[in-house]
Amino acid sequence: MRWVRPVVKVIVIMVLLGSALWACLPVVVERSVLPVLLSDIGVDGQVEVQRIGVFGMELGPISLAGGVSVASVQVEYTPWDLPAGRVAGIRCSGLVVPL
Repeated sequence: MRWVRPVVKVIVIMVLLGSALWACLPVVVERSVLPVLLSDIGVDGQVEVQRIGVFGMELGPISLAGGVSVASVQVEYTPWDLPAGRVAGIRCSGLVVPL
């Protein structure tokens, strides 16, 4: 029974560390991952991460070159698709295209 206390401590530390990483995920994605990806497709400025989870995220608002803007973008994915560079779906809301 000596091993129970150290195992419980390790589990508690892992849960706390996982929770902290989960809480920091939107900030990391917003500040380091998205600027690189969005600059490749010509998106100006900062894009805010509204929601992020294991199976999807919501971004917005986004302004593209030529005055095109999108109020929000929902990206659906699975944890198994992301390493392969695939997403299940992308949905845009509030698309504005100037004439």
